[in-house]
Amino acid sequence: MNGDMMLTLTNEEINTGEKQPNIRCLTCYIAEKPSRKINSYHEHASYLHSGLLFQHEIVVQEEGFSASSTSFFIGCNTDDFMTFRLEIQRSTGTVTLSHSGSNSIFNHEQICATFSKSDFDLNQLNFIHVSAGARTVPIRNLFVTF
Repeated sequence: MNGDMMLTLTNEEINTGEKQPNIRCLTCYIAEKPSRKINSYHEHASYLHSGLLFQHEIVVQEEGFSASSTSFFIGCNTDDFMTFRLEIQRSTGTVTLSHSGSNSIFNHEQICATFSKSDFDLNQLNFIHVSAGARTVPIRNLFVTF
């Protein structure tokens, strides 16, 4: 898997067959790893965003994310397995996305956003949904602790 995946945490279980007007979500999007076959470096935005479901295209087009990076993979060996860490500090409202390569050393580039409890309560997020379009997402060692 070379990125282009989304981890969505929600306050309700996602049911695509019905309207869910009260669902709130934290979207963590990890962009596709940049190609090493071209001379110029280009990386799409990886981001954190709070809002409604299924807004990826709008968020990317309008750059409406809470926090993002277009240099998330710089300085990391992207030819091997990568470890991603989504750290949520519920007490402070801080969410941090970081990653490391096969050497388990975390890269300096992090994506960090802080949400006020009145705008977006991280304590209400109890469901996890992983998606990558029509592709299969291999996941190893997923730890969720509250």
